[in-house]
Amino acid sequence: MTDFLVLGSGSLARVVCYSLAAVATRPIRVTVVGRDASVVGEIGQVSRVRAATGGNPVTFRGITLPTWRTEDLASVVAEVVPDAVLLCASTQSPWEGTARPSAWTEFTRRAGFGVTLPFHVELAEAAARAVAEAAPDSLFLNAAFPDAVNPVLSALGIPVFAGIGNVAVLAAAARARLAEDAEAGELAMLAHHLHLHAPANPDHEAVVYVAGKRVPAVPLLEAQRRVRRQEANQVTGLSAARTLFDVVGDATVHTHLPGPMGRPGGYPVTVGSRRIALRLPAGVTEDDAVAANQVWAEQDSVSVERDRIRFTGAAATMLPELGPDVPVEFPVRDLAEVRAALSRHRELLRGRGPDDFRTRVV
Repeated sequence: MTDFLVLGSGSLARVVCYSLAAVATRPIRVTVVGRDASVVGEIGQVSRVRAATGGNPVTFRGITLPTWRTEDLASVVAEVVPDAVLLCASTQSPWEGTARPSAWTEFTRRAGFGVTLPFHVELAEAAARAVAEAAPDSLFLNAAFPDAVNPVLSALGIPVFAGIGNVAVLAAAARARLAEDAEAGELAMLAHHLHLHAPANPDHEAVVYVAGKRVPAVPLLEAQRRVRRQEANQVTGLSAARTLFDVVGDATVHTHLPGPMGRPGGYPVTVGSRRIALRLPAGVTEDDAVAANQVWAEQDSVSVERDRIRFTGAAATMLPELGPDVPVEFPVRDLAEVRAALSRHRELLRGRGPDDFRTRVV
């Protein structure tokens, strides 16, 4: 029996669980952890019914956890002792700009997604520490901005296997387009969270190889980039479910994942038997691949290099306007302090409408 622990009860966690229920080919147990008992119960019920409908050997249970401190999460991890843990939660919702537009969401839109990194690290750090402490043989996978968060976890000395989404979604879209065009050959893509949308500078486009030959990325990705993010979650969730199966399975599987073993950005990889390795095209070294992703990270407004975090681009210009308590560059060890300062500004900006956007709030 394989045990998976899914942390979160939002839209992505739902799709992951529903996908696990629909595609399971061997017996698995899935434990879902969330703050709202009714929501967790609903996810479990729908998942059980989906599994029964397909005759799939999956069981689900839910755990309600009001607070997500490391010690709280560690108690759950110790109880379940999962083969793999997937975090699908963050203290900065990707849907806030749509659901609750404010001066804060306007700030993040202008500054760039990378400015929200401190908030995405918060639960990822707590969960990864809990896994390392309570079940060190469990694999930890992160869905919260893994292209940048996973390098932070690595800098903090916390094990992280990989992320899900982003490059995985883009690679799936490319495979679908190649199948339509009857293009044969193995796909290998280097891509960052940045590439979910077309980069402002075409020179910073994703790198794609098919059968060892570099091909243009835009024709393969443009249709997926037009899909609303809520709908793209359907691909992300299914991809995550397949990844959970693959990483603990016996077969070696070729896929694409962000943040493998704490690297920045996304890569072609092989997974299986609880291992992961880069699967780079001939002539592309690991240094080349990491360097490309670091360049793309800067276009996404935040770069993590060794033990330092540096906001870039519009974020580097706009953050100082909030006040002197939010530095543009700082050591990873100061992340909690920077997050607390940024959180204070976030709450102030949330109290204003997007049309009342002003950066000076202190």
